[in-house]
Amino acid sequence: MGWAAAKNLPTDCWLRAPQRTNGSILILGQGGSAFWQQYKESASPPTDDPLDRFSLNVTDNLLASVFSCERAALFPAPDCELNLMRLLAAVGWQRPSPLGLGINARFGLWSAVRAVWWLDRAPVLPKHPAIPAPDLCATCESQACVDSCPAGALASGQGPDLGRCADHRFSEGSACAANCLARRACPVAPEHQYGEQQMAHHYRLDGSLMAQFRGTKGA
Repeated sequence: MGWAAAKNLPTDCWLRAPQRTNGSILILGQGGSAFWQQYKESASPPTDDPLDRFSLNVTDNLLASVFSCERAALFPAPDCELNLMRLLAAVGWQRPSPLGLGINARFGLWSAVRAVWWLDRAPVLPKHPAIPAPDLCATCESQACVDSCPAGALASGQGPDLGRCADHRFSEGSACAANCLARRACPVAPEHQYGEQQMAHHYRLDGSLMAQFRGTKGA
């Protein structure tokens, strides 16, 4: 969990002119697989995005029990106005990695934002200074993620080649259809890796969205 005053966020955290410049931005995330286990044990009804709906419900109930203030969900939302990668970098949570995912000093590549809320006031929480997250990828000697990518889609110091990645994922018999060998090869915090079921959920959903973008049928 982390928060920042909306007016103090760098302008590149916003995808468009912010509608709310007062109040606070509260970020709630997960590290490792504990949140997934809670989701699987819930009676979440089937929807287009059941995990997103579960995330909103859980965090909404949490905020209602802790804060007495107006609030609005900014993420997950189909029209999210925030660049999440830049937001997490701004609050010192993550740094970019060659995979295009953020890397966290404690959880490695195995953390994610589950919800972002706007509150009409500052929450009564400790406010830590936004110390930049360490650039773990720049100091990584093994570069195991780059070497383990079967598509050759990764390079140190730059973002992934999504075309190469997609072509390999959609190829017949691809081991990357519901997994990511490069992500699993990262030496940072392997104890927090997602299980096979959680990986399959995220990567099949991601693959479906990527296929729609490319105008093809995904796995």
